[in-house]
Amino acid sequence: MTDIKERLRKFANVFAEIGSDQATERDALAEIERLEAEVARLREDDGWLSIEGIPAELKDGRKVLVWHDHDSDPYHEPEPSERLTTYGAHCEGLWSEKEAGVYVAQFGGAYDEEEGYIPAWWFKAGDDWEHPLAPTHYRPLPNPPAKP
Repeated sequence: MTDIKERLRKFANVFAEIGSDQATERDALAEIERLEAEVARLREDDGWLSIEGIPAELKDGRKVLVWHDHDSDPYHEPEPSERLTTYGAHCEGLWSEKEAGVYVAQFGGAYDEEEGYIPAWWFKAGDDWEHPLAPTHYRPLPNPPAKP
């Protein structure tokens, strides 16, 4: 993006050197400011959305891209209950990813046996509900490419 800003500044200077009117120079400088603001906006909008606002239709077993951070989940509910969180309950006896990062995930894996019930949660996709994740953000996956 810096290259674009530099080229626009040179463009504005060329207009000034060849004696263009001030309106053209002002337009070029205004365009530079508009593009700088757009660059700043795009840097802030990285496409990640809070997992708390994920639509229900993305919890139907569909794969989504998530940012997982094991340390984002407290593992236990606040006092006085101190029960395990849903993520914590799924982690007990399963392999949890400790390293924060991007994973393809699916929602599901509810556990309902004699020992108890654990609601559905986010798991690493394609691993038979063996690797629970603690997603903080998500991005829907794009549609697959069209067949040639």
